[in-house]
Amino acid sequence: MGVIHLESFLRKHRACCWTVDIKQLAEDYRSETGKEPIILVDGTNCFYNLYDFSRGDWLLGGQLLLFGKTLEHFVSCFKDIGVELIFYFDSYITPQKIYEWKDRQKMRVEEQKEIFTSLREGVLPKAHLMPPLLGACGRFFLKYVLRCKVVLTLGECDEEMVRYARDKDVFAILSQDTDFVIHEGARYYLAMRSLDLKTMNTKNFSRIGLARTLSLKPEQLPLLATLMGNDIISYDSVKPFHDRICLGRSFDISKRVTKLANFVKSQPEGRLLFEKLPDISFRVFGHPFMSNDLKQSIMSYISNASGFPEDTKDWEVLRIARERHMSCDLPPILYPVMRGQPYELRVGLEDLGGDMEPAAKVYLALRQKIYGILFHDDPTGQSTVDEWCVEREELSDKPLQVDVVNVTGDLHPGLLELWTQDTPEINLRRWEIFSRTISPRLSAADFDKVPSRLVVPAAALCYLVNKVDPPTDLEEWEVSAYISQAVLIGSMTMELLCKISSVSIPDCRVVHLSSLIGRGVTTVQLLLAACGLPLEQVRSLDIALTSFGGRGMPWNYFDGVLFHRQYLLAKQQEDLLLEMEIRKINDLDQDDLVTLFQTRISKTLQPRNMEVSHSPKITNPHQVSPSPTETSPRQIGRTGSRRRIHSRGLGNDDCLGREPNQRLAQANKKSCCQLDFTNIRPWNVPV
Repeated sequence: MGVIHLESFLRKHRACCWTVDIKQLAEDYRSETGKEPIILVDGTNCFYNLYDFSRGDWLLGGQLLLFGKTLEHFVSCFKDIGVELIFYFDSYITPQKIYEWKDRQKMRVEEQKEIFTSLREGVLPKAHLMPPLLGACGRFFLKYVLRCKVVLTLGECDEEMVRYARDKDVFAILSQDTDFVIHEGARYYLAMRSLDLKTMNTKNFSRIGLARTLSLKPEQLPLLATLMGNDIISYDSVKPFHDRICLGRSFDISKRVTKLANFVKSQPEGRLLFEKLPDISFRVFGHPFMSNDLKQSIMSYISNASGFPEDTKDWEVLRIARERHMSCDLPPILYPVMRGQPYELRVGLEDLGGDMEPAAKVYLALRQKIYGILFHDDPTGQSTVDEWCVEREELSDKPLQVDVVNVTGDLHPGLLELWTQDTPEINLRRWEIFSRTISPRLSAADFDKVPSRLVVPAAALCYLVNKVDPPTDLEEWEVSAYISQAVLIGSMTMELLCKISSVSIPDCRVVHLSSLIGRGVTTVQLLLAACGLPLEQVRSLDIALTSFGGRGMPWNYFDGVLFHRQYLLAKQQEDLLLEMEIRKINDLDQDDLVTLFQTRISKTLQPRNMEVSHSPKITNPHQVSPSPTETSPRQIGRTGSRRRIHSRGLGNDDCLGREPNQRLAQANKKSCCQLDFTNIRPWNVPV
């Protein structure tokens, strides 16, 4: 978010903000220093500004492959002018910013409510939220496909970027966060929002120019930023002070900043400033109790104020997790959770006032099992994890404390061995732990027979159809739509995906379901990493390597608009068969469809409200024996002409004389061979 209203002030003063040619600046830097220019990119901010919200596909989870092409174009534009990009991403909420984070989530909840209100009225929402898969997908696309350097931070993202920029004399920082204007860091701070990729021009915001305009020393800018309001000191808390020093006049950003600068000039500098913070707190807030917050805010802008946070546990595997985290080889929240930080799940595109459960609650049981894997041999014996999750319209004042659940028993060899040993036995254990965590009915052999690119969506679906408390009520045709789009996208060209980029206004349920799918994918990725399965590759049971980074990432099995089209086609039919006008995709891999359901997922089906709880030992490493009380899918009856999956089974198919998984595979196989992209309804957007 940065310093409140500072960008408006900067843009009004030429000494603080002007247009620059990045190519020319890079050439000048190269001539002057003899070094190749590097730009540090604020990754999250970059995604937000690059993503085209006008198309509306963000409501459905986004078109990930198309966004990947956008990233590819973005990177190539800088490569063409000889500039290397390093992308930085936040990983967790730091304690000093938790209150600001909560305020921001409250704002997002209001935007979320506006979005679903608009959808119920049949209009495209004005507010928008980032699809949940976009961050995870984008980071890994940059790393594994575009081969960019990607860094997950250990602390505050802006502080780590500035520290690296200052120490390495980096050419520039690219972002839309005015905190960078206050920091002493790179030579240039370039505005992401003003970037023109055709001309490679943008705006440069100047720290020195700001200080000179206000007759301040650069060292005094952290106090100015603090008094203006930022991520630590809320704007609402300082606004009464602004009104007092401006004598209650109408809002004028230039006058307000000038008045605040005059106040800053009247304060001491250096160590004496910190001694006077109680007095400043009294002047600004009417009491001295905000002095610590003022100190935290000021220190956050002093780039050498603190190094990387130290690990609090004497645990060898934590060192490995730290290294993998920093190089973006782990999901961003895994290492912080291992260090004892809270798990965090932000507001998503979920109808919190609707009848579907929020993703935070749906995947809670799976996260608890993941914690059981991570803390299996934790030296501190950690048995609970704090979670900050948004699962209702009113945010909790305290994090939810959830129990660590161990379901792997003697199968777990210890986290260090699980993450570092590369033998057939340990690799088999990894997959057995992964499978058992998803469902006690699954074994490693089940996933070994699933095509590598479909492992994650198959695992996520297995978990959803097995869920007990609370149950996940999915319609058969919703499952069919999910599976068919996952298989279809593997054989679709970019041109075909672009042709379906226009669809009708979605209903609330499919938007929520798309978000639920996205959260499921990221949770399964967390499980993969916890099991020691590298995200860039999957090792099958015979230790053969497959390119998981290229094949197993979300852009290879999910497209929000394609899912919506399959959803609408499936919803129109009473049967599972999806009748489409014939247009065959010749290179469709039919084995993808068959193997996904052929005796794999059906093994996981059991009656609703039945718990399976045990800590097995390895007797047969290739199979986990099912509970003797489990019921066949044939025993689950249907109600009415439309069948609903109540977390168990896919309906009673005795009348057809075949198992439900066979029927579903046949239906999807037929639907994927008969695909037409010509009759597409446009968005209902007023011209």
